[in-house]
Amino acid sequence: MLVIADAFPPDFAPRMGFLCKNLEKQNDWDVTVVAPTVGQKECDITFNKTEIHKVDIIESRNKKLAKLKWLLVFFMTLLFDKKSLIFTKKAREIIKGRKFDAILCSTYYTFPLPTAQKLAEEMNIPFVADLRDIAEEYKENDFFLHKLPNLCGLEKIIPYIYKKQSVKRRNKALRKASAVISVSKWHTDTISKYNPNTHVIYNGYDNEIFIPEEIHTTTFNITHTGRLYNESIRDPKMFFCAIERALNDNPEMKKHLSIRWHIDEASKPSVIEATKKHNLEEYTSINGFVKLTEVPRILNESSIALVFSNKTEQNGTKGIMTTKFFEALGCRRPILCVKSDEDVLEQTIIKTNSGVAARTVTEAEDFILKKYEEWKRNGCTKQEANENGFVFSRSQQAQQYLELLNRLTEKQ
Repeated sequence: MLVIADAFPPDFAPRMGFLCKNLEKQNDWDVTVVAPTVGQKECDITFNKTEIHKVDIIESRNKKLAKLKWLLVFFMTLLFDKKSLIFTKKAREIIKGRKFDAILCSTYYTFPLPTAQKLAEEMNIPFVADLRDIAEEYKENDFFLHKLPNLCGLEKIIPYIYKKQSVKRRNKALRKASAVISVSKWHTDTISKYNPNTHVIYNGYDNEIFIPEEIHTTTFNITHTGRLYNESIRDPKMFFCAIERALNDNPEMKKHLSIRWHIDEASKPSVIEATKKHNLEEYTSINGFVKLTEVPRILNESSIALVFSNKTEQNGTKGIMTTKFFEALGCRRPILCVKSDEDVLEQTIIKTNSGVAARTVTEAEDFILKKYEEWKRNGCTKQEANENGFVFSRSQQAQQYLELLNRLTEKQ
């Protein structure tokens, strides 16, 4: 099988990384991956048999020249999808003379769906689109990963054009796909009008490393790992209000509380500012990212695992199921989701009995105080969560991919 992805480990891409790791255990499937070099080395998954090829879209050792080239390619992509043309050409050179049974393409947005579609047509093999996110789930231009420089007002118009073009190209590719996969029913309901053969395979956790452990701690640990992005996607304000109120209502907690952040550099300024505003400096440690293999230990040492979200709005974010929820569920840690999305994430937390999706500061405070009292009694906290019919483990999800791919290739 040929995997065409917008990112692959060690760049941050756990969904495809864990899939390939599990496919290596299948004797009847060999996997070749072609993906661009992204430079976010945050996903330390090791592979034994997966053949990995990284492609530089922008080739330049000079940083200033690279930025200029990126901007040029960006504008050319707006006009005629230059980025896909470059990637398709390089991917074609890598796989020249090779035969594959199917192509699986994983994307955050649109790229590299056109490449996967083109190569599948050339080789006359099935093409499956795996959508981790879609434009419709984001508020306005929150989907836009890179901020444009000041362009006399054009920087506000260009993201709108980019989004419109990308969705158009995405839908064209989806209509040609043999099947489409996405991460929640909300996503598949949204994209099924472009291809009715849609399937849900959730994001999840690696069940080989995210294993529950009962660890007694000397402090009451509240932990968050991962990015915050922005408030329209993940709004932490309710947590800061709730923990400040909890400390005021139960001053004894001040002797035991430890709020631990393992976040990227871009998230640190807002956390530092909120920590000072709510007088939480002496209880807080702000750290950088840790290796994926270290996250289970950090979670298992946590009395509460924080998951940030925001209320689903018609013109706001929708359908987002953060990987951090699944990792905390895998370790059976009590989850405090703030604020609740009042949608699919809240429903999943309720169905799995994995914690609380707080709609109010009072709900969040009550959960914190409840778990604090439990920690005082036992030296640790527990959460009797269950997956209740959902498939969240990466090994089970690999079987879902295999079943779909086997059905498609049998028809050829």
